[in-house]
Amino acid sequence: MNRTAARCGVFTALVMFVVSALTVAEQRGAATKTRAARELTRVDNVSPTVGKVLAEIKQKDTGQLAVSEEDGRFLRLMVASRGVERALEIGGASGYSAIWIGEGLRLTGGRLVTLEYDAARAKELSDNIRRDGLSDIVEVIAGDGFQQIPK
Repeated sequence: MNRTAARCGVFTALVMFVVSALTVAEQRGAATKTRAARELTRVDNVSPTVGKVLAEIKQKDTGQLAVSEEDGRFLRLMVASRGVERALEIGGASGYSAIWIGEGLRLTGGRLVTLEYDAARAKELSDNIRRDGLSDIVEVIAGDGFQQIPK
């Protein structure tokens, strides 16, 4: 399996997970969703700090990102507008999609756990999350997802 196919598979799994989490979020009520949607409408663009971190990740990855900027904005919108409180990402790479999801979760008071198999990438992911100010929202776990998820 080539790298692009693997990334598409991870993105598909992430979307499927978020969609199932959205169903759970709907049962919580509309208060969080309304607040997050209002906040998201008012602030369509990311902060300069977030934009800088995302641009640096994009530049370093040279076209290998599994999530485009448009997809990232959509993930943030989906998470925030639906009031998602918990999300799991398998294959966090350098943190590009985790930052977008985390920005949505910042608005809902939610948390993201992201798993990355490659130790060097997990360190880079963790550093990018810290630089973006999402350490209180995003937990980075280095290791094999098959071993980490049951924990």
